[in-house]
Amino acid sequence: MNITTYVEKIGNLSFEEKSFCDTDALIFTEISYLFLHMFVPSIHEEKESFLIKDIPLSAVKGLTVNTLLPNKNTRLIKAMIKSKRYQDVGLADEWEIFDKENDNQFYAVTFILPDKTRFIAYRGTDITLTGWQEDFDMAYMDKVPAQKEALEYLKEECSKFSDPFYIGGHSKGGNMAAFAAIYMPESLNNRLIKAYSFDGPGFKNSDIFSSSRYRTVQDRFFKAIPHDDLIGVLLHNSPDAKIIDASSFSILQHDPFVWKLDEDGNFIFLEKRTDSSLKSEELITRWLASLSHEETVILSKCLIELLGGKNATVHMIEKKILLVLPQALIVFSKYDKKTQDFLVDAFKKLLGFFKDISKENKKKRLPVKKKKLEAVSD
Repeated sequence: MNITTYVEKIGNLSFEEKSFCDTDALIFTEISYLFLHMFVPSIHEEKESFLIKDIPLSAVKGLTVNTLLPNKNTRLIKAMIKSKRYQDVGLADEWEIFDKENDNQFYAVTFILPDKTRFIAYRGTDITLTGWQEDFDMAYMDKVPAQKEALEYLKEECSKFSDPFYIGGHSKGGNMAAFAAIYMPESLNNRLIKAYSFDGPGFKNSDIFSSSRYRTVQDRFFKAIPHDDLIGVLLHNSPDAKIIDASSFSILQHDPFVWKLDEDGNFIFLEKRTDSSLKSEELITRWLASLSHEETVILSKCLIELLGGKNATVHMIEKKILLVLPQALIVFSKYDKKTQDFLVDAFKKLLGFFKDISKENKKKRLPVKKKKLEAVSD
């Protein structure tokens, strides 16, 4: 079972019959990727929330077409519109900022459950390379614009009601939810039920998860990553992450639709990550540590330029995938020699670390193989 079949099979149960759970939280964070502005009032409008059941089926394609997973999102929202469980969930107070100049891609929306409990959802990285640029900025910035906006949205939204609330997000949205939970005013602490980071990357600052602020919310912080993860282990992370079983592999497990659920709709947890996930984490960590602050800035900006620049989108890249490399080479040829040499050296370092880690892993496995051979000979 995945999140869509969960809605299709368990959607006939109201929240009174089956309490809100971690799977519902993941579903809400996925729905935050949809383009809901045509129905949902903004945070600055004094309007009633818009119920999920009132979304016309004829409008669904327009909500999902510019998401990373349009077909999967279409099936999911259609199932929610028809379900008893989600029909009377309200959507309210959306807030969107898109600023290419300052690398800021931010979106938040609030779900209102029938008992008036709120779920504040932060959108993760969208299809724009501006969103990707902000992700890369996290490698060298203590705070990116979207994190600051996440905290401001939380404070403004929570001033409008007095009920308990959840916050959460997937990918960069999970990072924003973690940031907002850790740095929210003390006055909101007792109202927070749970904060979710679904495969969200960590932070440049290594002290965040040992801080007193984190300890205040630690027992209500839920970080989940798939077992062959790549994204959610980047940078400095919570030591309390839960490992979830998933189909597919590596970066493709970033897709919430491949996360596995048991017959009751709960996540299937595993004890450890795959060796390839651990190896990938070590590789990226060593690579970033080998670069200076200035070099990391240059690398992040150049990677986006090589992919087509901040005006490009993932769908544009997919449609012209065969032209990506030739166009990247044209962009590369226009850099000065110093920048070209730096980029070549940076990727040589990456390859070198990959070889080193491969050799180290082989050495670690050798004693085990030797013992097995000795046991056979005895």
